Amino acid sequence: MKKRGQLTAIAIVTLLIAVVILLTLPNKAKADATGITALKTALSRDIALTINTLCSHPDDFKNIEYPYDLSKFILVVFDGKVRISDTSFVRLGSNNKIIGNDPFVAIYDFQCHQNPNFIFDKPKKITFNKKEGQLTINENENI
Repeated sequence: MKKRGQLTAIAIVTLLIAVVILLTLPNKAKADATGITALKTALSRDIALTINTLCSHPDDFKNIEYPYDLSKFILVVFDGKVRISDTSFVRLGSNNKIIGNDPFVAIYDFQCHQNPNFIFDKPKKITFNKKEGQLTINENENI
């Protein structure tokens, strides 16, 4: 049989876990209700698949526009991953370092032999270019 001190410790740990879960539920509910989580997931997957397709394409191309406004997000293409964070949770600081933590960040992998690395803070529109086999992603202000 367990002693009273052991039962109290288990009760306190259980209570702390319940409090943490209850504190995170409103943020999760808000993100799900607004559809932001699903949107970020779809955008990260779409951009990653676009990068896969354009990297594997043998020819050069110019100004292929991505048709969605990304001005509510921070877009990071780095180390074979597309990462999209909501600007209500994070911001881009000096030296392109992300400050804050988006608990519902969307990450999707891609395979490209060039391994492009780009960071965009609230881009309205992005375009893809490939010249001499080198893929670049640019941010355009006007839509």
